[in-house]
Amino acid sequence: ALERDTQLCTSLINGESSLRDVLTVLDERGKASKAMFDAIQGHHHRLRTLVGEGESAQSEWRAAVEDAGELRRYAQAAAEISTRQWTQQGIDWCAAFAVDFFHGGGKERLLRKEAKRLSLSELQTTACSESRSAPIELLDVGSCGSLFNGVPGLVPTALDLCPSEGSDTVYKSDFLSLEVVPMGSDQVVVPHPHHPAGELQCLPAASFDAVVMSLVLSYLPSPPLRAAMV
Repeated sequence: ALERDTQLCTSLINGESSLRDVLTVLDERGKASKAMFDAIQGHHHRLRTLVGEGESAQSEWRAAVEDAGELRRYAQAAAEISTRQWTQQGIDWCAAFAVDFFHGGGKERLLRKEAKRLSLSELQTTACSESRSAPIELLDVGSCGSLFNGVPGLVPTALDLCPSEGSDTVYKSDFLSLEVVPMGSDQVVVPHPHHPAGELQCLPAASFDAVVMSLVLSYLPSPPLRAAMV
């Protein structure tokens, strides 16, 4: 742990911190990390216990996620996880893949491959070429924070069961209960007393180019719910 913290290591070498001080810091970090992972694992265990795989899975799910206090504790731990390097690397990969696909020729390559598979003699790529400069509408499902904000080329819409405290760009929404309305309709957001961005109640069909479900499917406790989400 000390090797990964250059600032703490330098402080020890320069005599600015004693070995006891450094060990105390590392011990506190270890306890905080354990509490964070215990909160996440405990929440997952609770969901698996309360939600089965039968026909009542949807209603059991809705009942299981009504505990606001439990969701806030999980959201706080998830927000901490999102600051870890491996999490950011995953977000960076998702963003880079989306940008390359829509702006870097990935979409055209896929269409050519599909045309070849279908033995088509011609492929219209004009629309693809014209769309290379268009912003990529990205739906981030299960986002504890605004992880894709500021990424060039992306226009993210983030939603979560319980957005992290103070987040004013992440909508509160249960994706499994989110209504999909006809294409061209307006999305509906209503005020929420605890989440500044509001509660997202519906989205128009075909309104996004890409959907990110980072660590979301593993959150759902049963195969029927995972199937319903995708």
